[in-house]
Amino acid sequence: MPGFLGVIGDKRSNNELIDLNNPRYNELITNEIYGESFYLARFVNNKFLNDKVFFENDKYIVITDGILLNSTFLKEKYHKESISELLIEMYEQCGETFFEQIRGSYSCILYNKEADNWLIYTDHLGDKKVYYKNSYQGFFFGSRIYELTKILDEGRLDNDSCLCMLTLGYMVDDRTMVKDVKRLLPGHYVKINKGIVEVHRYFNLNNTPREDKSEEAIIEEMDSLFREAIRLQFEKDREYGYKHIASLSGGLDSRMVNFVAHDLGYKDILNYTFSQSNYLDEKIAKDIASDLNHEFIFKSLDDAKFLFDLEDILKINGGTSIYYGVAHSKNNLEKLNFKNYGMVHTGQLGDVVIGSFLKESNYNQPIDLTSYVYSTKYKDKLDTIDKKEYPDDEIFKMYNRGFNFALNGNLAFQEFTESMSPFCDVDFLQYCMNIPLKYRVGHNLYFKWIIKKYPKAAEYIYESIKAKITTPKVYIRSKDFFIRGTNKVLRKLNLPTLYGYNTKNGMNPFDYWYRTNSELKEFIDSYYKQNIKLLDTLNEKELKVMCENLYNNGITVEKLQVLTVLATVKLIIGAKL
Repeated sequence: MPGFLGVIGDKRSNNELIDLNNPRYNELITNEIYGESFYLARFVNNKFLNDKVFFENDKYIVITDGILLNSTFLKEKYHKESISELLIEMYEQCGETFFEQIRGSYSCILYNKEADNWLIYTDHLGDKKVYYKNSYQGFFFGSRIYELTKILDEGRLDNDSCLCMLTLGYMVDDRTMVKDVKRLLPGHYVKINKGIVEVHRYFNLNNTPREDKSEEAIIEEMDSLFREAIRLQFEKDREYGYKHIASLSGGLDSRMVNFVAHDLGYKDILNYTFSQSNYLDEKIAKDIASDLNHEFIFKSLDDAKFLFDLEDILKINGGTSIYYGVAHSKNNLEKLNFKNYGMVHTGQLGDVVIGSFLKESNYNQPIDLTSYVYSTKYKDKLDTIDKKEYPDDEIFKMYNRGFNFALNGNLAFQEFTESMSPFCDVDFLQYCMNIPLKYRVGHNLYFKWIIKKYPKAAEYIYESIKAKITTPKVYIRSKDFFIRGTNKVLRKLNLPTLYGYNTKNGMNPFDYWYRTNSELKEFIDSYYKQNIKLLDTLNEKELKVMCENLYNNGITVEKLQVLTVLATVKLIIGAKL
């Protein structure tokens, strides 16, 4: 559970609030600082340690976690040798918004002792999580909700957030399932000056279209930025003498990371894939790795054992997203020895960065909270919850479906090492978001970029469309229509579908596993039966009815949504029968 934890302005601060000798911290680097009215602790993994600062002198305290990809550039720019000196110099020269210059997955605590000024940052995309609660007892904050709630006196369930879990499968905005515990939003920082707490923004993603460039020019500039993002990541590995490891699947995003890295000369790469055996993800990834002459490891998900890790995952993600998304990655990664390897290079968010969450090139689409739901049973209730203001639906989806949900999967990597996606490089991301939607929707620009700049990558099937991207669209549409139609008929006949949850022809065939794996079915059913009554102890009658309905009448994914709520109630809220 890497990260940091702190409390500011609490009278208990000069006492030990957590036990760093607890066995769960055994594999982590731990330190702590006591003050008259504050307590700070860090517990970080042992990768990229020079990037992870734990520093105090007579003027400042600086604590960071993660990877600072552009540290070499910044140290040269500000003429500093260490990252602690660098961050202090940047703060003194540029003020509180200095963090805008940071590139990477990075969080930071900076305390100016003379000014009694605390600054707590997350990165532009909020990849390094920071959660907090401001109360009369003090300001509490940490990288993990589970750790944070252990130093809070009480935890109450937030009903709107439970509704988010039972529909969307993730939290919206700064919500968590613990009432009054909030997530520090991407591109934001907390400022505490002489006891006054404020939250400020230093970065705001926008999708204002730039109409001054041709599609050909866009492809060239986009490619240049992507290659630079790849260099930043892979050179950070080299800085520490690490070998490279990168995920690979049947999709386009991880494929392009590997092809471009290979083209840039980073060829000593270990690829790994996990899916149901013999599914397209395994077959395509194996072919690509072989052709690139990369090492390759495949982890089968056939036994579905990763779904048994429910409570371990809840301690990692704090119930902020449906647990299986972190579980399958963690189950795979814990089988690997990361001693000689650096960060995990992923393709996170690629399809919605070069592409878009939107299906039409219309910027004025109303914000739609109900799209991309895992369960439709209570989606109409989503209109009742408060939402923050967003300029349009694409920005709303990028911040919530993208940063809040998809990037939550990185918590699994952060248990062992660090991870980055070049698609999440903020310079590349912002450039792509300013490309007009008319180019981005439907993967049009994405396909053209691949075909023009990396035609070899287009020679493999794209798992999502079950065809190569060079295949005529009319054929792809007709094939998709046939698969959807056939699946609809098979579902009505209560038979396994061609692809999807109820057939082994999928990466995560949850219904197939629940139907054929008696051990898994017993685990899921038993956990539900043993813990559903926890909601009675909290007097959550309406929530209990919703969970019962969803579990008893829903598909397996909906059952997992319910289990995520119940495990949160048990482990995070601390309810007991």
